Amino acid sequence: MNEFGTDALRAALAERSDPAVQKHWQRYLKGEADFIGVPMAGVRATVTQFWHNGLVDAGVEQQRQVFSAWAAQPYTEERLAAVLLLAERLANELTDDDLAMLVQPLSSGAFADWNIVDWYSTKALAKFVAGGDREQRSDAVLSWANSDQLWQRRAAVVSFVPHAQQPRDFLTDLPEKLLLACDGNIQASVERFAHTGVGWLLREMSLAEPDLVTEYVTGHPELSAEARRMATAKLRPGPYRRR
Repeated sequence: MNEFGTDALRAALAERSDPAVQKHWQRYLKGEADFIGVPMAGVRATVTQFWHNGLVDAGVEQQRQVFSAWAAQPYTEERLAAVLLLAERLANELTDDDLAMLVQPLSSGAFADWNIVDWYSTKALAKFVAGGDREQRSDAVLSWANSDQLWQRRAAVVSFVPHAQQPRDFLTDLPEKLLLACDGNIQASVERFAHTGVGWLLREMSLAEPDLVTEYVTGHPELSAEARRMATAKLRPGPYRRR
């Protein structure tokens, strides 16, 4: 795996680095993550380079090993490369047996800032739950809302943001399941990102389920003010606004 290994990845990314980009992202993430200084287009080009230079012909097992190795690296661009590899090259090949691989970056703490977790959730995990047996896969990811890990709990709800505007078309009982996952986040922690993931999901779901979202927000005073504003941003003026 040396030609696709972590040393080769870091060297390839370093060739595309820009000190100004590194400074921007270090400042934007307020020191919560480390950066080489590669813009997203450069990260995507690097993954494409690796893919066409032999990774496409590697076996399924090796491709998954590459994802796991890249995902465990300290620099954000390395982890984003793992996300792009999974979301844009391997997503259609994922099976239910890959669940342990998918949760590993979250449960281990390798993915531990909102930037990488949200990319992973909306780009890769959202595709995973939409494939195969949707109910089985969705239930598995939603169960992460009961995890002790903040970022795993956030991923449990953010992974459904792309599906939340038409949730019953995805699964007939998805809205009710999503609200239970929201409970898992806001009841476990007052930490900002436990609540804003819920606010983001509810905002998108409010387009299809305004009454359900209004009832949830009204009935959960523990929801942070920031998350409450997010959740109600797309609601039309009505009972919740008056409250």
